[in-house]
Amino acid sequence: MSEPAASAAQAGDSAGRRRRWLRVLLAVLAAVGVYALLGFVVAPRVAQGQLTERLAAELGRPVAIGRIEFNPFTLVLRVHDFSVAEPAGGGAGEFAGFAQLEADASWRSLYRFAPVLSSVSLHQPRLHLARDAAGRTNIQDLLDKWAARPPSPPGPTPRFSVANIAVDDGRFAFDDAKLDARHEVTGLALRVPFVSSLPVDEKVYVEPSLRASIDGASFELQGRSLPFSATHESTLDLELDGVDLTRFVGYVPAALPFELRSARLESALKLAFSQAEGAAPSIAVTGSAKLDAIDLREPGGAPLLAAESIAADGISLAWPAGRYTVGRVAVGAPAVSVARRAGERRFLEPVLAAIERGRGAAAATTKAGDAAATKSESQWNVDEIVVSGGRLVFEDAQFQPRPLRLDASAIEATVRKLASDPAAAADFDLAFSLAGGEHAKVSGTASWQDGAVDAKAQLSGLALANWWWIAEPVLAIDATGGALALQARVHVAPVQGGSPAIRVEEGSARLVDLALRQRWDKRTLLALPQLDLDAVSIDFAQHRIALGTLATRGGQLLVRREGDARFNLQRLGADHPGAAKEAATKDSGPARAAPGSGEAAQPWAISLGKLAVSGFGVDVEDQRGGKAANLHLSAIEIGASGLSSADRAPPAKVEMRARVDRRGTLSLSGEVGAKPLGGTLRVAARDLVIVPLQPYFTEYVNALVSSGSVSADGNLRFAVREGAAPRVGWKGRVSVAGFSAVSKEANNDLLRWKSLAFDQVDFDSEPLKVDVGGIALEDFYARVILNPEGRLNLRELLVDRQGPAPDGQGQPERGASVAAPGAAPAAAPASASSPTSDAAKPAAPAPQRNLRVGGVRLVNGNIDFSDFFVKPNYSANLTGMNGQISQITPGQAGDLELRGRIDHTGSVEILGKVNPLADPLYLDLKASASDIDLPRLSPYSGKYVGYGIEKGKLSAKVAYKVENRQLSAENNIVLDQLTFGDKVESPDAIKLPVLFAVSLLKDRNGVIDVNLPISGSLDDPQFSVGGIVLRIIVNLIVKAVTAPFALIANLVGASGAELSWVGFEPGSPDLDAATLGKLQSIARALTDRPGLKLDLAGRADLAADREALRRLALQRSVKAEKLKETVSGGGDVAAIDKVQVDPKEYPKYLERAWRAAKFDKPRNAIGLVKSQPVAEMERMMLAHIEATDAELIALANERAQHVKDWLIETGKVPGERMFIVTPKLGAGDAGAPAPASPLSRVDLSLK
Repeated sequence: MSEPAASAAQAGDSAGRRRRWLRVLLAVLAAVGVYALLGFVVAPRVAQGQLTERLAAELGRPVAIGRIEFNPFTLVLRVHDFSVAEPAGGGAGEFAGFAQLEADASWRSLYRFAPVLSSVSLHQPRLHLARDAAGRTNIQDLLDKWAARPPSPPGPTPRFSVANIAVDDGRFAFDDAKLDARHEVTGLALRVPFVSSLPVDEKVYVEPSLRASIDGASFELQGRSLPFSATHESTLDLELDGVDLTRFVGYVPAALPFELRSARLESALKLAFSQAEGAAPSIAVTGSAKLDAIDLREPGGAPLLAAESIAADGISLAWPAGRYTVGRVAVGAPAVSVARRAGERRFLEPVLAAIERGRGAAAATTKAGDAAATKSESQWNVDEIVVSGGRLVFEDAQFQPRPLRLDASAIEATVRKLASDPAAAADFDLAFSLAGGEHAKVSGTASWQDGAVDAKAQLSGLALANWWWIAEPVLAIDATGGALALQARVHVAPVQGGSPAIRVEEGSARLVDLALRQRWDKRTLLALPQLDLDAVSIDFAQHRIALGTLATRGGQLLVRREGDARFNLQRLGADHPGAAKEAATKDSGPARAAPGSGEAAQPWAISLGKLAVSGFGVDVEDQRGGKAANLHLSAIEIGASGLSSADRAPPAKVEMRARVDRRGTLSLSGEVGAKPLGGTLRVAARDLVIVPLQPYFTEYVNALVSSGSVSADGNLRFAVREGAAPRVGWKGRVSVAGFSAVSKEANNDLLRWKSLAFDQVDFDSEPLKVDVGGIALEDFYARVILNPEGRLNLRELLVDRQGPAPDGQGQPERGASVAAPGAAPAAAPASASSPTSDAAKPAAPAPQRNLRVGGVRLVNGNIDFSDFFVKPNYSANLTGMNGQISQITPGQAGDLELRGRIDHTGSVEILGKVNPLADPLYLDLKASASDIDLPRLSPYSGKYVGYGIEKGKLSAKVAYKVENRQLSAENNIVLDQLTFGDKVESPDAIKLPVLFAVSLLKDRNGVIDVNLPISGSLDDPQFSVGGIVLRIIVNLIVKAVTAPFALIANLVGASGAELSWVGFEPGSPDLDAATLGKLQSIARALTDRPGLKLDLAGRADLAADREALRRLALQRSVKAEKLKETVSGGGDVAAIDKVQVDPKEYPKYLERAWRAAKFDKPRNAIGLVKSQPVAEMERMMLAHIEATDAELIALANERAQHVKDWLIETGKVPGERMFIVTPKLGAGDAGAPAPASPLSRVDLSLK
């Protein structure tokens, strides 16, 4: 091709290329124009329309967009004035919107194959949520709509990359009609520098930040995250400042058991999140949080908890690893209120009831499958909890006797190393003060999980007066002083399946200035300057209390008995309804074992290592009888060691010393055990004055003790055994010195002595043992008075606790045994016994007792006796009484020797044996009195005999024996020259010829010498030894007149013989040997008393004597047959009564007499007399023999003549002094002797 052509061709090609490029350019420009047109104009309009329509359809709400701007070249999209209105019927307000949304897309999206945005910014976003009163929100329709759609299948994570995300000036509002609240989030600002799911950006952190104001409280969140990495690591820094939690309480799913009135939250927390593929997510929270202005109330508005702040620092929470740590929790100025109000069962009843309701609701919604959720073992710990400036108000409206209120303030508490590890123990310190000035401190360690506690507690300044009102219902005393301080170490150890074991160790207490006042009279009951207690340990599981040393210094106790006989110590609680109610409650049923136990609760064992009491005093007052009796114990010193209430514990060593009143001293030392109660004490008592103790026995005795003191020195033993009587023993000496007592009524001397001593006493109550080495009574005086009513003053020494006897029952002491005037005389010997009922019979002898008295010594005694019962009065004074008694035991009588003088002239001597320890009493005494002037007894003779005594002396020798409770006495009374004076008119005098009786008793020398036996039973209530002397005198006179032969028998030594009759054998007038003895006594009495005459009256027994005369006639008939045979044989017989019939020949002579008798006899068949046995022949003969009354009279006269003849011929009694009187047959006269005497006799009568 030529060059021009080529050039032309080239030019054409170039033009063609230019045209092609031009077309291309035009096409490009056209495309760009179209693209620009579409991007700037079409696309925004289309998008605005589509968005408005589709969003409105999706949201169901009108949607409005101001305008949309899009730069297709810079790929910047702006949406202006976006707004979503509330749905129809939902109100006219805006639901959501924003001022502008700007998104800057990157062309990198083309080769990243994913949306890549360089920036996204949202300006002034707005959202309005609302909830009506029924709890339905304004987005509930959307939630329901979206929830109804089927879930989208899971797919891969969308690819995107967004940088510079920014939200400015956001606003969120929530109107809650249900809770009548409105919440606003304003100033919302969000920054996310970069977030990308592209693999190339997987390791690039997303670091969002969020700031806002929530209801005026600032909120800030900073984050850092790898959301699309394999571990999804993320961290968030959350900061809150002043969030008012009360505005959000209503949104807690479960109802709270309290009302939150105030609480503001501050926090600076960092949340870290990660989740490895196939693993559970892991969340960690660190940082700090704080609550300010906390105010929690019980349901109903009562205060529950208030605090200035609760701050937690060093928070570290890891889930699901279960590791939760808090470095420090600080509670500032908390105020806690715990109350139980009237009608409530429990403390914090409204709170607990709300919790129970919440648990019920939670249980109703719990799914069964929730229990299968995997739980990891949690571990938590709190390094330190600090409470400062706290306050606790504890109130119990149901506390008795009045509501209790405790106000603890200035509470300072610290807990360290609190952890879930069972082996870990937390340290804690607690200190607080109470409103009354009390201060308490507690420090130690504790494990929350098992409840183990080891703590040291201190309490000081506890004023008893502030707390005494608790004891008012049961105590009638008030604490007007007293401050208590306590400290101890407390151990609480868990016990598997049981209550925790609690031990108190290293305890101590101090009580100072204690003062207890009696409420009824405002007097101080107890004053104690100081009490100290140390080394206290208490084991609640083992029921053991161990006390180290209990020491007191000083102190005074008042013991007072009022006029109603009650001691003040008995009144401490008895008069109060509270105490009575409590006692009634305790006694309302049987004792119960502790809950859960199958047996009775273990008793507590208490031990005290050492007791030290010094300078203590006791004032004892007695108001009985209207006069105070005071006893003062001072300088009391008590020391003890090893005290214990445990069973069979070794006895404690005890020492005590005290001063009793001004001069008495008392000391005790020895060993004492508690269980069983018992011990041995050395007792030394000196000069313990009796007078102050008088009110304690004055109601039992009719005497006033005016002086006297008790001393004792020995060993005291005692033991109290369960189910048995207490055992008491004493070994030592007891004495009463300087004793004096006067009668209450007459105020006369009653008893006094210089010394009464019991030496070498060995006493034991179980088995009974009384061993007294010796008893000595020195310089003693006794005033014995028989009062005008006939009662002995010593018998009335003891007060009659049963009241006075009815009128007419009081009798003279000695009148019980004296026969009334004119009464029938008693038969000799005189007897004081009378038939008694079975109830009055003596009981069976008791077992032998272990009793012994080594000896009794009486020195220089004086017994002053006055009888005011007789008029004129009688007095006698026994002086110089000295004597002794040797050893006495129940089986050994003591030798008695006692001598003295009567009225300084007569003498008295008592010798013998006495055993008051024997059961029954044994006594064998011989006493003699001589040279006693009888005129002193004139008051008695005038009263009972009717004559005074002008002259005479009395001497007596008596022998008394008491054995088996039977008294027998021999009384030899000698009255010398007894001469009666003028007659005395006395209604009590006997109505007998007394003067004749005395002349009858006197011998030819003017002496009356008689022996009168006396016997009686000590069980006879009518028996009275005190009336023996009077009874002797009266009986002498009565017997001399009414029973002279009984008296004569005693006088002539024929004691026991009945001299008023002489007995004979039936049918016989002959005197036998026994009769001759009687006649000798009669003859002697008649010879000594020449003025007496004797009447003799023969007597025959109608039956016995008649029968004897018939048999005598039978014998005479038999003897007559033998006499006939003897005479016919040439024999010589002096008289028929001299015939002797041998028993072998008796049947022969009897048959002859029988055949000779003139009466019909049995015959045989031929008419001959038929032989009969001896007995039959005697019967037939006796049946036909008669003894007439004339024969009986003759027999009686013959008997009287034989007696008279013997008295004349042998007894030498002049015949002119004896007279035979008309005989008597049978017992047909009133003057016959007793039925025991035979009727075949001769009756004798003195004239």
